[in-house]
Amino acid sequence: MNLYSEHYVTPKAERFVNKIWCLDNSIGESLIENKLVLPNGCFNLAIVTGNVIEVHTSKNKYEMNEGIYFCSQMTNKVLVNIQPKTNNRRFKFMLEFVLIENKIKKK
Repeated sequence: MNLYSEHYVTPKAERFVNKIWCLDNSIGESLIENKLVLPNGCFNLAIVTGNVIEVHTSKNKYEMNEGIYFCSQMTNKVLVNIQPKTNNRRFKFMLEFVLIENKIKKK
């Protein structure tokens, strides 16, 4: 099984999600260490299943247990260690902020 894979979305969905990428150690029996995740300038939503993923930034170390994480905009590379039996899917978003103006008629 490949550690890294990419999955593209339908043309309708790509306005919101550019692609889905996966770091998969779900059937692995050993720790995968020192893998770099490069910045992409987009917001990322990470879904972690299985055991822990360690994320090392220039300032801190974080443990991502099983769960869903909004990872904000990636502007710097991070180093990850993926525990055995762990899967990480990330959804790369191009977020648009929409301002809705509500006009109230005055009498």
